Amino acid sequence: MVIVLSVIAALGIALGAAWVMGSPRQQPDRAAEACWSMLAEMLDLDYDPGGLLKGPYMSGKVKGMSVSLDTFHQLRDGRKALLTRFVLQDDRLPEGLDRNSKAKPSDDPVKRIIAQTVRRYVSELVKRIGATVAAGKVRWVRDGSVWNPDATTQTVRRIVSICEFLCVEDGEHAAKLLLGCHDETLPEGQRALMRSLLFERFPGTAECEMIANEMLEDSNPESRLSAAKALGERGTDALLKMAMNPDLAKDLREQAISAIFNKKDHAKTQPMLRAILNSQNADVARTALGMIRRNKYRPAARLLVELASEPRTPTDKVCNIIDIIGELGDNSVQSGLINFLNHEFLMVRRRAATALGRIGTPNAVPQLQRHAKESSGNRRFKELCLRAVERIQKRHGTGRDVRAEAS
Repeated sequence: MVIVLSVIAALGIALGAAWVMGSPRQQPDRAAEACWSMLAEMLDLDYDPGGLLKGPYMSGKVKGMSVSLDTFHQLRDGRKALLTRFVLQDDRLPEGLDRNSKAKPSDDPVKRIIAQTVRRYVSELVKRIGATVAAGKVRWVRDGSVWNPDATTQTVRRIVSICEFLCVEDGEHAAKLLLGCHDETLPEGQRALMRSLLFERFPGTAECEMIANEMLEDSNPESRLSAAKALGERGTDALLKMAMNPDLAKDLREQAISAIFNKKDHAKTQPMLRAILNSQNADVARTALGMIRRNKYRPAARLLVELASEPRTPTDKVCNIIDIIGELGDNSVQSGLINFLNHEFLMVRRRAATALGRIGTPNAVPQLQRHAKESSGNRRFKELCLRAVERIQKRHGTGRDVRAEAS
């Protein structure tokens, strides 16, 4: 009996040893230990090196999603192969990955770009990486238990990044666009469209402001301009810098000035506009004047009168400013134009008379008539004064034969 028990015990020990030696759950060698230890450190996961009866195992959270890695055996060509298994689990993962991957050309641009991104991610996840998705889990398997930690970390992080996008709720479009903007693996054109949609459709959101603040440091001036406009009042300083930068293309300076014009608080924009108009760079000042004229930006009328009245303002610039004032159609600055009728330079007086003819009221008529009757005055200037009176009287329905009176 004792002999029989001894034989049974020996067989049991032999079978146990065979099972342990044939299982992946055995003491890892030094190479495997180094790989797993480095991976755990890179991903900040809890790591158990295993032992005689169990293999290495690590687990934890990455961007709020549960992940784990372990080893297992699989029969391949009649032989056991040792494999490493990565599993990501999150209840937010959609059952069907292609659920949001379809969009028609007539669909909203936001829906189309998100669908395009989903298709790209699903293709990368399944076809390029070789992962499988089912029941809220993503599984990725690779051969052996010894591999390049850097490459494995990169693949794991890529899987996590894709799943982070897929886990965002369907209605959280701004969050999806933000993640897409930050994904440098996407084509730049696709990311640029995402940024544009984020600025246009979701202004004031945390996602919009995050991207805009990042783009203010971008080397591309067009990106900085888009960001400054998207930030609203907080982007005003950046707009001013761009409007006053002579090294930027004229169209970009014009866009910056236009964005300043669109600000609702004119009390804040007036000092900015003054700074641009007083720029030492002639191109910068001319661009601002041109934008005021083109946009008929009336809030600038009083500022223009003040600028033209400053002794240091060149005569040709004064003439240009007076012409613009006349085109703005704001007669609240009429008194300033009347003062220019007495300017020391004839060209300024002529421009003032013409401008008064465009925007003046009957209150300006006596001053114009007085200059028209001056015996020693310039003939062309007097004619312009008479013409201005005629235009004012015609516009206000108070017409008389002013030329007969002047003679």
